[in-house]
Amino acid sequence: MYMPRVHLLGCALHECACFSQPESVASSPQYSDPHLYVWNVTGNRLLHRVEGVRLKTRPAQCTDLVGVKRQLEMLAKMKVTHYRFALDWPSILPTGNLSMVNRQALRYYRCVVSEGLKLNISSMVTLYYPTHAHLGLPEPLLHSGGWLNRSTAKAFQDYADLCFRELGDLVKLWVTINEPNRLSDIYERSSNDTYWAAHHLLIAHALAWHLYDRQYRPAQRGALSLSLHSDWAEPANPYADSHWKAAERFLQFEIAWFAEPVFKSGDYPLAMREYIAFKNRQGLSSSTLPQFTEEERRLVKGTADFYALNHFTTRFVMHERQNGSSYGTDRDIQFLQDITCLSSPTRLAVVPWGERKVLRWIRRNYGDVDVYITASGIDDQSLENDELRKYYLEKYIQEALKGEVRGPFRIQ
Repeated sequence: MYMPRVHLLGCALHECACFSQPESVASSPQYSDPHLYVWNVTGNRLLHRVEGVRLKTRPAQCTDLVGVKRQLEMLAKMKVTHYRFALDWPSILPTGNLSMVNRQALRYYRCVVSEGLKLNISSMVTLYYPTHAHLGLPEPLLHSGGWLNRSTAKAFQDYADLCFRELGDLVKLWVTINEPNRLSDIYERSSNDTYWAAHHLLIAHALAWHLYDRQYRPAQRGALSLSLHSDWAEPANPYADSHWKAAERFLQFEIAWFAEPVFKSGDYPLAMREYIAFKNRQGLSSSTLPQFTEEERRLVKGTADFYALNHFTTRFVMHERQNGSSYGTDRDIQFLQDITCLSSPTRLAVVPWGERKVLRWIRRNYGDVDVYITASGIDDQSLENDELRKYYLEKYIQEALKGEVRGPFRIQ
């Protein structure tokens, strides 16, 4: 039986949002209390402070973060080798700049990583997880326009620099931004908000990658990428040419939107530009994709050491002409539910072979790139015996292995 070269078993404890909030539990006073005590063994058996004596406090060795060890020990029992979690940007830099650094938060994250390494669990650390409440931005940056303001990209570079410096000696796998291609539901105040926010996210990622490559990679020897939501698309009617075109258009707008600039050309997909221009000529949309300057092309192109794949389901699509100027309407896509498919309580279709197909599509378009499956899973109503989730994970892992055997892919 053929066995692939290497496979890493990993997980994120926070299932829907692998986002880790710093928290601590009080422990021994030796780390914070400088006073000396004696034990009254013959009297009330209490500790009595010796007045006038002050000792040096010891630096904490993660003992006051008992929850960290408990979670990591659970992962070790599961034979997990990698743990993916996200840092909380506002917790580390509340003001959005380096004028106020929360050292306690950084110590917490360093404890997560170092305690994991003691159990042979390596961390994959995500710098920015934008799809939870408030975009995960420090308030000053949010109030100054968030990702519609290009200066946020420079603020992200400064934040990344701090994280690489404080944690990089222990971390070998970094994700800059989780699913930047899923911000379309947030930035839609005007026709081009989504596209400009995406543009600045790409610049932010590229600035962080070059910073790491230039200043930290020689010593830390890590790898860095951004994770993309990469669901597969199938034509709802396989006999309709317009449905096949709609499926490919979905992939161009969903995946290639970010993957093409980073892994290939330094520019947005030609198919995406041409379709938006076509809708402009038809008077159905006034949207425009931002233009990369030559400097930005050079900045963005090639800024990934692996493809970080977040894959959950396969979408069944058909062409439907839509009027309006937004990312959603520019695609001219209608989603359909295949009632013959096994699905989750939230109607997420379980289509294991879709994962293999999207892996093949990535290789065909972006070459022989290492792929890390950084997120996958499904909701299940059962609290104790989640058979649907077990079936999902088993079948999707099998399809990924098939893809590596037939690819050949290098899947982690």
